[in-house]
Amino acid sequence: MSEPTAKNPDLKPAASETDVYAIHGADPEVLAYAMAKYSRSALSMKESLAEISSQRAEQFLNTFYFQYGHRSIADLAHIPFAIERLSLLAAIELVDEQRWDGQERSTRYQDFRRSGWYTPELGEKTAEYTAAAESLFLSYQRLSADMLEALKRAIPQPAEMKDDAYTRTLKARAFDVARYLLPLATNTSLGQIVNARTLETQVSRLLTSEFAEIREIAEKLRKAATEPAWNVHRADAEVLCEEIGSVDGGCGKRASAILNARCGHGADAGEVCDTESLYGGVAAGAGTCCGRTDEGGSD
Repeated sequence: MSEPTAKNPDLKPAASETDVYAIHGADPEVLAYAMAKYSRSALSMKESLAEISSQRAEQFLNTFYFQYGHRSIADLAHIPFAIERLSLLAAIELVDEQRWDGQERSTRYQDFRRSGWYTPELGEKTAEYTAAAESLFLSYQRLSADMLEALKRAIPQPAEMKDDAYTRTLKARAFDVARYLLPLATNTSLGQIVNARTLETQVSRLLTSEFAEIREIAEKLRKAATEPAWNVHRADAEVLCEEIGSVDGGCGKRASAILNARCGHGADAGEVCDTESLYGGVAAGAGTCCGRTDEGGSD
């Protein structure tokens, strides 16, 4: 490696200490672009993120992911989903991905008596279906209660164990036995964190299911991937925007615009974008950016 010399006064030695830091606050497609830039740019992640706009990220991904087929780029963008009140059957199908990370409600540790069940379109068979589901849930409830009492008689409570811990432990064992009576129509909930490539294959696979419920879930996944995500801090941020506005109206409006933005251009939530985002293109074929280019025009 060359060293600084009198002939090369501008040549400085590179930093030798390894830098490691976590990243928070970047949109998935922007972060995917920034990581992909490592292969073509010497910029640090902080420098890349500082110069990348959502529009540039979308243009890059449209070119390299969709046109050139560099599918590994989609592995760099992850999105968390909550899927609630789906049947056990649908949950089994949904998680059947080679690269899937998530967690489902446990029939072993939770009481599913009040979970309800999914009812498909069965026409005149609906009443018969409902009666069968009610019968299975009633059997589940009875077996859970009877098994709990049997376990209490068979397993004395240790002196050092608290009452609630003792009961909770035995209930889990009772549920573990009774859960085999739960029909596949039983409602459950799960959370998943998947990358964009897995999401693409997941949605495509679910859309071909013979079951209407599963096809509907695929459509909802596709829609959720292109809409603004639910923000756990939104309520607090709205209060803060109001407080800022009470002091400075202009600053309050700008803060509210940022909070309600759907893309990096600061578009309001009501504006629709014609530009494909990574998730829009992968999962739905349509994005949610505002439609403006960085120069202020439209696509």
